[in-house]
Amino acid sequence: MRNVWILARKEYNSYFNSPVAYAMAAALLFAIGVLFAGDVLWAGLYPEFVPSLDRMIQIAVAMMIFILPALTMRLIADESRQGTIELLLTAPVNDAAVVVGKWLGAVLFTLTVLATTLIYPVMLNGMVQPGLDRGLLFTGYLALTLFTMVFTALGVAISALFDNLVATFIATIAAFVMLWYFIGLPASLSSGLLADVSRYMSFIRYFESMIGGAVELTGLVYYLSATAFFLIFATVVLQSRRWRA
Repeated sequence: MRNVWILARKEYNSYFNSPVAYAMAAALLFAIGVLFAGDVLWAGLYPEFVPSLDRMIQIAVAMMIFILPALTMRLIADESRQGTIELLLTAPVNDAAVVVGKWLGAVLFTLTVLATTLIYPVMLNGMVQPGLDRGLLFTGYLALTLFTMVFTALGVAISALFDNLVATFIATIAAFVMLWYFIGLPASLSSGLLADVSRYMSFIRYFESMIGGAVELTGLVYYLSATAFFLIFATVVLQSRRWRA
């Protein structure tokens, strides 16, 4: 466990020395800020319009589908590109600790960036009456946290598969889009067993339930199970690299 925290702290701190990480964080904050300003302006023009937290969370997810690949692509692929993967594999730390440590560092950095967006709900709370529903605020950010955990784990897994950063970035975006937007599509186009399986595996379904204030145990188990699956997959890929080394 100590090795995991050492690696996580190293990865977390490395983001603060990365121009890409700053650019991605700035893009996320700028997009949410523009949406927030637009909602406030629209509410000023049309009093019947009430700014909501849902739109802010949805734009955050849309941005993170492109931001997380940029943050995770270098985690293992860059080690291969720079030739330091051999040093990592021969270090006195097991492969699972390497994977979890890198994943945790990326998750903590992303959550740090997301935490700064809380300024917008705080400001919004003073603009609407009787204020924001704190339950919805909690479940909304819980949904963002679970989304970050799952898709960062997937990003680490894909980073373990490639040596080229561009290929890693493109493959990660493709995987994110497929899992987020298309895995639940058969549920709306068909019926029967396929629709049931698709509905159960839909990340978006559980996410929308959470930002609506309903936290399902099934959804929590699914997100945590998917996170564990991708981390285990990344560990297996890293172990295969060790065998080939």
